[in-house]
Amino acid sequence: MLLYCLAYISDRVIATDGTSDQDFLDWELEAILASAHRHNEDSDITGALLSTPTQFVQYLEGSQTSVRECFDRLSKDTRHTNIKTLFYKPLNERFFAEWSMAACDESAVDHAILAAAVEVAPGSPEAHQLGEQLVTELRKAVALG
Repeated sequence: MLLYCLAYISDRVIATDGTSDQDFLDWELEAILASAHRHNEDSDITGALLSTPTQFVQYLEGSQTSVRECFDRLSKDTRHTNIKTLFYKPLNERFFAEWSMAACDESAVDHAILAAAVEVAPGSPEAHQLGEQLVTELRKAVALG
């Protein structure tokens, strides 16, 4: 089976009064991960999710159809907005084969790379490069995990 991978960054929608209520953010992340585990296992999707108080970065890997369907479903989720695809491409082997969805917090990545990814044009060569850097950092964080 030919594998594909997709990475995107999005702005997290804060459903509170705008303050960073860590308990709410933790609860929301647990709900997202539970949903991801259910959907991803059925679709043979693996990947990682980085959550910060203001952004999500998600990396998906699986069949072309499964990755595309998963991303289409995620694009409709009201918990985030301003979704930017960093890259979508064929993949030789899975990086997160053991994870239906690995979770990483913001300490896992370089904040300068994250800030640059927020500003980059979707699908541009710079977006691809920043996406690759973020995924490399996610892989390191999960390996150390």
